[in-house]
Amino acid sequence: MSTRHHFRAPAVGCPRVTPRESQVLGLIAAGKSDWAIGRILNISGKTVNFHVENAKRKFGVCTRVQAVVAAMRHGVIGD
Repeated sequence: MSTRHHFRAPAVGCPRVTPRESQVLGLIAAGKSDWAIGRILNISGKTVNFHVENAKRKFGVCTRVQAVVAAMRHGVIGD
């Protein structure tokens, strides 16, 4: 299983998300659970959730699905 994800430069006016937040959102978009993301990135599920919550706050959204959609719209993660 490949853990490589293609990330683009963020669009102008995009909230500043960290590389780890982008990475986590990309893995969520790929259908991975917090547990699986933690195993892939060698971090805890709680840390995964921390990054998700930060990204949600930065994008001004309520759900992780909305955060993924916002990240895609802003070019933070690929399609």
